Amino acid sequence: MKKTLLSLLISGAVISPMASAMAPNTDLNLMPYPQSVELESGQVTVDGNFKVFIKGFNSDRVEFTAKRFIERLERQTGVPILDWQVDNAKDANLIIDIEAAPKAEIQNIDSVESYKITTKGNQITLSSPSPYGAIHGIETILQLVNTTADGYFIPAIAVVDEPRFRWRGISYDTSRHFIKFDVLLRQLDAMASAKMNVFHWHFWDDQGIRIQTDSWTRLWSETSDGNYYTKDQVRYLVEYARNLGIRVIPEVSLPGHSSAVAHAYPRLMSGGEGQSYEQERGWGVFEPLMDPLNPELYEMLGDVFDEMVELFPDEYFHIGGDEPNYAQWINSEKHQKFIKDNT
Repeated sequence: MKKTLLSLLISGAVISPMASAMAPNTDLNLMPYPQSVELESGQVTVDGNFKVFIKGFNSDRVEFTAKRFIERLERQTGVPILDWQVDNAKDANLIIDIEAAPKAEIQNIDSVESYKITTKGNQITLSSPSPYGAIHGIETILQLVNTTADGYFIPAIAVVDEPRFRWRGISYDTSRHFIKFDVLLRQLDAMASAKMNVFHWHFWDDQGIRIQTDSWTRLWSETSDGNYYTKDQVRYLVEYARNLGIRVIPEVSLPGHSSAVAHAYPRLMSGGEGQSYEQERGWGVFEPLMDPLNPELYEMLGDVFDEMVELFPDEYFHIGGDEPNYAQWINSEKHQKFIKDNT
């Protein structure tokens, strides 16, 4: 045992200098910290004459990325930057060099998000195989902006980076607590700063359905207290997220978490004839459970799903499935018979 402990201590003494050498440079306010960072001598000046050149692949999203970079750089430094876009590399302080368009029209888990940053003289080159990497590289550059008594600068640096995880998401519940639309957009901005790429939107639960539908309108009109997102707002958010390299995955909860559906359309629940349900304003696992033996339920779900698929182009669509209260099925002879006949 003593020999083992001694060996471990010696190993730690040998390994620790290497671990220290690989540790992030805490003088750089980078989050998340890139895979590889090498500080070099020199710096790139940030002033009112800062110029950007888009090289290689260009698109509306790339133009959005460049313009948003300048707007944020202005807010960050207080320096107005006019006539910032140039048509040649020689006059640029930042070159955004994107190799090609994304392989798939809709961002997915296989989308390439790597990027590199290099500096030479008073010029930075941000290179990436696709727009997604360029979006993340812009965040790194903005985090590198520093100041001296003479003004603002970006240190000469070499960065090589790619995500450790392909799915970097956050789940946002706007059913139980309605969140104003502009706050959702700010949440997306914050996600982009942290290089997150999946916004899981939980807008359907017991306490309310917060999304407008053209069919089955009582779903949102009777359960949201007027606090819901219009289809135009949803389209805007999805496109805004797309420009930030963020996928939006919607969630329609079923067969449980159905109190809002029960309040709007009680006949779709499994509780029997004449059922009615008050609007749920508390927290917990509640009784209403969708009726799988009611053909009208599938009409409702089909209509809603068709509308959601049109609004949300991502390949994934979440349908909940958690925390059902089985009491209505357990206490129903016809549901018990159906279960026995089909198991």
